[in-house]
Amino acid sequence: MPRAPPFETHGIFTNAGKHRDVERAARLADAMSEAIDRVVAQGEAEEARLKAEGRVEQRKEVAELKDAGNAAFTAKDFDKACDLYSEALELDHGANLTARSDAPEHALTGVLFANRAAALLKLERPAEAETDCRRALQRAASAKLLARCALACLAQGGEDKVADAFGCVCEGLMLEPNHAVSRKALQEVRNAPGGRLLRPDGDCLAKLKSRIKRRGDAGLLGYALAYVDVLQRLAPEESAAFAHDASTWSTCLGGRIPEPITAAPAAANSPSMDPTL
Repeated sequence: MPRAPPFETHGIFTNAGKHRDVERAARLADAMSEAIDRVVAQGEAEEARLKAEGRVEQRKEVAELKDAGNAAFTAKDFDKACDLYSEALELDHGANLTARSDAPEHALTGVLFANRAAALLKLERPAEAETDCRRALQRAASAKLLARCALACLAQGGEDKVADAFGCVCEGLMLEPNHAVSRKALQEVRNAPGGRLLRPDGDCLAKLKSRIKRRGDAGLLGYALAYVDVLQRLAPEESAAFAHDASTWSTCLGGRIPEPITAAPAAANSPSMDPTL
């Protein structure tokens, strides 16, 4: 049988060799790609670690500036307190947040805005104080902060601002019906021009009446009576419908000490204002 021409055999072996080279090159490329991916992942992890460490240090510095601001406020150096809160906010990555956030890292931001608002009120800069109050309210609402916002609105004067102050007080008393500062702010609203004519809107009245009924039905008579008192203060003509219930609840309580009337427990990640400010 005749032998195949040498060039054909040679061509077969040459093609096989080329195939093996291609396979080796592909494996090498895959290995190099995996190595590069590992290096990139390690670099990203290290970058994230460094950023996290920097963020922790930054937050510590922000907290220290806040504490220094509180000390200046207590010493009645309101200009210095305002400057320190502003410096802290410049370092705070959450200061430019425009939407409501309950994230723990934004808790301190709300406190800084609330505290600076207190200093601005002392400096008779109510418009700026109101802006800071509303920034703080984007993070979490409290009766104390809403009362502060109401006072900032009242200090600006004008019917629109009196109405804004009334809205803040209504919301604050819905959160804490026995809140003393909110009640005092409401009295200031009533004493302002046009303040005695202001009444809650339909939604607010409906919520308030619902809370009275639900707490009365649940046997939380102290709470129910506290909300009846709020209704009498905000819309006295609407409270007549609860006069009989309120009398019955008061009789049932007799000499008993009712359940404590406090705000609903705040979420663990909600900001709280400094108690001294």
